[in-house]
Amino acid sequence: MILAGFTLLCCFSEPFHSNDGWWHLEMGKYVLEHHRLPVPDPFGFATYLRGPAYPGEDIVRHFNLTQEWLTEVVFYPIFRLGGYGALVLLRALLLMAACAAVGLLAWRRTARFYLSIAASLAPVAVLYLSATDRPHLFTIFFTAVFLLVLDARRPLWLLPPLALLWANFHGGFIMSWILVGAFCAEALYQRLRGQPRAGEFRLWLASVATVLASLANPNGWNAVTTILYFRQSKMLSVIAEWRPAVLWPPGGFVLLLVAGAAVLLWARRKARFVDVLLFALFGLAGVYAIRNVIFIGLFAPVLIATYFPWKTRPLPAAAQFAIAAAILTIGVVRIAEGKSLRFHAQLATRPAGAADFLLAHHITGRIYNHLEDGGYLMWRLWPLDQIFVDGRLLNETVYRDYRLLTYYIDTGKPPLQILDDFGIETIVVNGFEYTAGEPHMLMVALANPAQTVWKLVYKDTVAAVFMRQPPPGVAPLANTEIVPAMEDECTEHIRLVPSEPNCARGMAKLFQHLNDNADSRRWMAFYLERKLEPDPEAERQYQMMLAGGR
Repeated sequence: MILAGFTLLCCFSEPFHSNDGWWHLEMGKYVLEHHRLPVPDPFGFATYLRGPAYPGEDIVRHFNLTQEWLTEVVFYPIFRLGGYGALVLLRALLLMAACAAVGLLAWRRTARFYLSIAASLAPVAVLYLSATDRPHLFTIFFTAVFLLVLDARRPLWLLPPLALLWANFHGGFIMSWILVGAFCAEALYQRLRGQPRAGEFRLWLASVATVLASLANPNGWNAVTTILYFRQSKMLSVIAEWRPAVLWPPGGFVLLLVAGAAVLLWARRKARFVDVLLFALFGLAGVYAIRNVIFIGLFAPVLIATYFPWKTRPLPAAAQFAIAAAILTIGVVRIAEGKSLRFHAQLATRPAGAADFLLAHHITGRIYNHLEDGGYLMWRLWPLDQIFVDGRLLNETVYRDYRLLTYYIDTGKPPLQILDDFGIETIVVNGFEYTAGEPHMLMVALANPAQTVWKLVYKDTVAAVFMRQPPPGVAPLANTEIVPAMEDECTEHIRLVPSEPNCARGMAKLFQHLNDNADSRRWMAFYLERKLEPDPEAERQYQMMLAGGR
């Protein structure tokens, strides 16, 4: 168990790096210092400058500003006590506890030690995707605890107070309704078959109390209706975690999904009603959105341990040592990769230098920024400055303007006019959206020598700062330095984050746009040397470039 715990710690102790983690810290600080929830939004100047784009957007906005307040007021004091390392440890402990609950549930059902250890480690195949410092950690933790309590039907009195906490930690508390509903459905099924199980009344009572307790949150019933409104938001279409799960090539989610379905099919005559029901619901939820794959990660290992026809004879001593060595190897490999036991923040890819520049020169006012950096800049610069957009995604129409300007999409109105419309005096930008590798064409537009309104006053390998009026004592840099700065930025980012090489493909696209074929070929070759997955389209384009095509 100690080796399993060590390995889980290694799997879940990457540096503090979530885009959202920064604004959660600032929100927690605000609540504790002002003794109220951050409504109206004090951090973003554009939040209320555009009307709602769809019915219910105001409800969604209130939800995003308030629902996770308890996580935020936990995160900030922990940060004050132990810095980023304490937050990394909290994340690791929550995920380790969830895995331990899975292992304990497998032990209760099978009474087999090594099988239970395997079940506790199996969720890593999915949960490593969720090892970021966000409120959803509590949904993972509470889901595992609810499964453990409901499966044993004890101690059921614990569920309502846990639901009350869950509903104020994270909007995923709706999962508590699904869990109690599934176990109540099984109780009803057993009764209809004339096989009622002891404690049925206590289960129904605890389930009703759980639902009622969870409604004691800043949004009440609107926390549920918000989920329906979410689907009307175009902003969600660009957020990876709201997209359907990737089924090919098969990853951890697909493997657990297929294995769980196989064992349920094998044991269809003896499989419990609640197991089939929850597996179907969790599987559909995971296919529907990547953010939901965690539930199969928590439940499929229990089903595999329960229903697979394992042999019952004891393991020989050699096999036991081999299992221990394999578990230890996983942890050692994670440490060797440099991704484990990192109790600090990953700041090298954040616009820390740009923030330092603005603070050093006492720059105040409205800042235009990229979505991924909004939370960090909020954390560093508020209340001196207000940001334009961040991961809270509070205004659909503002987000549309953000897309038009960042990717410099001409709709008949000059994109730079958006900066004038919002009264923006400072721009903090970087070169790429790193997941897809798309270049931020705003950078290129600002580098145009014909553009004289915005002056480049700061740049490094992470971000650049443009201002209408440079601060006293700061001589503007040549705007033509931007494209070389984007090259340096991409090179440095790939060095720091080798798993995100797509900006190199973006540079090839940019140079093609600038009619620079030689540099376009150079960057496409650079990308192809570092890509992690097959990219036939990029290979085809490169061959055309070599042949003199475009």
